[in-house]
Amino acid sequence: MPDAAFPTDGEIAAAFGLDDLRVGRHYLRDESRVRVGSIWMDTLWLIRVCPSFDNDGVIGVATAHGEELRGRTVDGWVKAMLSSTGTLIAQQIDDDPLPAFVSALPLLRPSNSLSLDGVGYELRFETIAIKGTMSFFNPVSTELVALERACLRLAQQVAQKSANQALLDFATTWERYAQRGA
Repeated sequence: MPDAAFPTDGEIAAAFGLDDLRVGRHYLRDESRVRVGSIWMDTLWLIRVCPSFDNDGVIGVATAHGEELRGRTVDGWVKAMLSSTGTLIAQQIDDDPLPAFVSALPLLRPSNSLSLDGVGYELRFETIAIKGTMSFFNPVSTELVALERACLRLAQQVAQKSANQALLDFATTWERYAQRGA
């Protein structure tokens, strides 16, 4: 069942300045809906953070490169978004930290750790070549802990830059859950 505080794809797309949330070509439009530019979204990822006893949140990144449309090329961008308790902020960042961590994930490594509470994650990712979701809980492997920490650092940066109290609170709460697994 969807979380009422969890943003919809439409809300996330709007925060990124897009009409819909998908990789591929997006036309940028002015107030009268006339095409004024074109970008190609190369990658998209969102990770839902689900602490057992606190509010959920989501952090994500979209990367896009500009394309030529009617003799005009818009700049590409890398944007991060952070959302919790009905607050959603997106901002431009320098680079996407996640690809390096995702390519090193131990997808089929057995584990004998089981926990009933803590923090769970649902990662959604998309490029033109691949689309998927995966879930993991209370990471203990080096690779999953590194992924968790990279996402947490990004969330802390977005929250600090936004100076939004709800997002700052979420990042602080998430950090406490992440430290439990350390």
